[in-house]
Order: sequence, then structure tokens, then C-alpha cells
Amino acid sequence: MRYQAVILDIDGVLAALPHEQAWREALARLMMGEWLPIQPEIHYNPQAFTRERYLALVDGQSPERVAQALLDVFHIPDPDGSRATLYRVQKDAMLEELVQRGEFTVYPDTLRFLLRMKDQGLKLAAASSLPHAGAVLGGVDVSAFVEGGGLMGEALGIALPAGVSLLDMLDADVGGSPASAGAADMAAAAARLLGIPPERCLVLASPAGAAAARAAGMGAVALDRGGGSPQALASLDDLPIDTLLGDARTA
Repeated sequence: MRYQAVILDIDGVLAALPHEQAWREALARLMMGEWLPIQPEIHYNPQAFTRERYLALVDGQSPERVAQALLDVFHIPDPDGSRATLYRVQKDAMLEELVQRGEFTVYPDTLRFLLRMKDQGLKLAAASSLPHAGAVLGGVDVSAFVEGGGLMGEALGIALPAGVSLLDMLDADVGGSPASAGAADMAAAAARLLGIPPERCLVLASPAGAAAARAAGMGAVALDRGGGSPQALASLDDLPIDTLLGDARTA
């Protein structure tokens, strides 16, 4: 078999997380609280925080740059950068709060792919810098997904107890790793926990994460849900399983 394990990132790969909502609500909280004294001079209007404006600012930008760009849009002065830092911290806290409430959307194609791989005997691991990775993984009810027709008529050879989550199905989890570790380092750590050589691991990640995994000697599939990258897939349903596993199951 060509691969013996699948290692996945979470944000944008397994699930769509409510980043936009977190940025919006974090700013609203700050303007109603700590930053209320500056409200008269900037005339903050939460209705001006539109999806179109948000998407135009975030494309390819780091969280630090997004925070500063949003402050600039609303003319919030930040001479020493402290407000951008606070805004980013508040956004992260808000994102965790939303995730804990289950306000995220799982990509069904990823869940189908993981179940197919598990059914073929591959091990599964998560490798993510999200501090709330466990809440996402634990919030994915795999048995409900299958019972609801998520496999589109496919049958599984593995038994799924009622209420089993994706977190329950993992063989290793390095979720919540420091962001400074890097995508390839986290994937390598997951491979070590699994006891599988890197070249036998398939990493599911963003285009940048997939490139880093390949450079580290692992197989990788790049996902870009917006379809903006010609070198990435928009859905794992487009990935031929037999090619990955090897037609003779010995590659």
C-alpha cells in the first residue's frame, strides 16, 4: 500500500471556522467596552463590517495584518500597535467561544475521504495549531454523518458506535500545537506518534502546508476551498482513491 496514514490539518481542510464572525464580534465587543471612549471620534458603525469588505482584506494576509487593516478601515488610531494586538487576542478568544458552541461547518468530502481511508486500514491523525482543535474534532459526530447518508450509499466495513466523534477515531492527535512549530513539523510529529515513516503518510493541508509537507518527504494533497489555486483541489471527492492506495494495494 502506497500510504499507511492520513494526517490532516483542520482549518479549511476538515472544517470552515467562523473567522469572519469572530473578527466582527470581537471588534463590536471592544467598541462597546474598552474602546468605548474613542467611539465619538471615529464614528464606528458595525453595519460597515460587510462580508465583501472582510474578504477583500483577509486574502493571503496574516492575522496581524488583518487586525491592522480592519482598524484602518474603521479609522481606529493605533500608533504603537497595541490595539491591533489586543484585537487579535480578542478575536482568537471569540473564535474559540464560537467553536465551543459548535458554530463551524464540517466539509463532508473530507469526512467521506477519512472514513474511506479508515475503512482501508489507514491510520488517521490530526496536526493543527488551532488551540481549540479538540473542540472541532470532538464536535464532529461521525456516526450521525453516516446515518444521515453522508457516504452517499457507500458501505463501510468498520463498525461505528453511536455518538462516535472524529476525535475518537484518531490514532494520533497533535492538535493545539504552537503555531510556530510549522505545518511540516506538526505533520512529522504526528507521523512519529503513529510510528509510520514520513514517506508513507499523506498530509491534507492548505497549499502552503502541503508544499511544506512534500518538502519534508511526505505525500500531500493541497486543498483550496475557494478554488483559487490551480495546484489545489476544491474537494476531496475529486481525488481518485485507487491512485492514492495503489491499484494493487502494494505501492
